[in-house]
Parts: sequence; C-alpha cells; structure tokens
Amino acid sequence: MPSAWPVSKIPILFRPVYTNTGSSTELLFTDYLPAYDKRSVDSIRLALAREYAVDLKAQARKIARDFKRCSPLPFFLPEPARKDGGRVFVPFKMRRPRITRDRVYGYADLTYIDRLEPDQRNCRLHLTTGAVVELLCSATTARANLALGNDIASCYLRSAPAEDDRIIQGARLLLERLNRIESHLQELGK
Repeated sequence: MPSAWPVSKIPILFRPVYTNTGSSTELLFTDYLPAYDKRSVDSIRLALAREYAVDLKAQARKIARDFKRCSPLPFFLPEPARKDGGRVFVPFKMRRPRITRDRVYGYADLTYIDRLEPDQRNCRLHLTTGAVVELLCSATTARANLALGNDIASCYLRSAPAEDDRIIQGARLLLERLNRIESHLQELGK
C-alpha cells in the first residue's frame, strides 16, 4: 500500500494502527488506495484543521458546552459550498492501547458512514465505500457518538443558500426598507 498521503484528498476515515515502524495512522479515501502516515491521529486532525483554518480547541470547548459532553468529541470542517455544509468527523475507539496514553480513537466522516452492526461485545462500522472497520466499543456507545455527530452537523453546518433563497432574502430586505420609508413619509405628512 502507498505510504504517501495524497494531500489534495481528504480522508473519509483515519485511525491509529501499529506497523513495522511503530504507531502510525491509516487513512482511507473514497477513490484512492489506503495510505499510512507516520504522524499520530492528533497530528492528522491538526493538519486537516489548518487546511480549513479551524481552531480545534475552541471548537471542542463550544461542542462540550453546547452538548454537555466530554472528550473524545467529533470535530467539523465547514465547507459552505458543499450541499451538506461541510464534514463532521466522528470519533470511535478503533484499537486497544499497548502502552499508557496510547492513541486508540480514530475518526470517520459522517457522510460516509453507512451503518453500525453489533458484534458480540463490540461492533462494526460499515462505510458507504464497502469498507468495514472493527470498533472496540459497544453498539450503544457507537450509536451515541454517531447521534452526537448528526446533532453537530445539523447545529453548526449550513450550506450556502441557493439562488432562490438569496432572491427571497433580498425581497424581504427590500420590503422592510420600503415599510420604513413609508412610515417616515407618514410621520412627515402629519
């Protein structure tokens, strides 16, 4: 498998894995072979955030405050030009720790999550690309993370208004100003 991350591509899932060189991050894409990056999952998150000029710490504080949740939290990358307004990456426990403070959470793009399938004490994450990822959490925990991701998407992501919406907004603004002009003229006429 390739070892270089195609910079122009945004991964649909990235997770910590152990390789011959130690701890790495596996990146899955929609139309590109999986890639491995020597950086940690946190470094990949920061790289994505830099591309979108997003402050992940401030975003996490806002999500924690608004939804009364604690780490690990989903993060989002706003893209107003997209139909859905951007991307939300949902955290799931994807590996067992081997040492203290080992990274165990990976992130999946909410858009590409097809379904969760319970499997004994754990569950599987099915992506729309056909890939299946083993999760090391209960189906209940995975569903709660998925629900939080959906709530974040509906709360914070807005797509660019369609042309019809902009015309309607312009007409409303024009009507409000005409009403103000009319009320001023009526006051002057008294």
